[in-house]
Amino acid sequence: MKVERCVKESFVVIGKEGSILDGEGFIQRLWGDANSHFGEVEHLAKKDENGNISGIWGLCLISRTHSIRGKISAKGFILPG
Repeated sequence: MKVERCVKESFVVIGKEGSILDGEGFIQRLWGDANSHFGEVEHLAKKDENGNISGIWGLCLISRTHSIRGKISAKGFILPG
């Protein structure tokens, strides 16, 4: 597999926040929560030329210095959206 690195301009992430500190099965619960509220942000989703949603993604942050809403994390965060 070829891995490429790129630099993106700043962007905003809209989704649900979860942490490994939420215990076993937290990823499944988090995706369930995000999917059940998708209608609230569906109008913001990227769409193709036919108006169909282009896809969904999960953002994983694992950093000792990354800040989410002012919280410094020593553990991983998952943001499905």
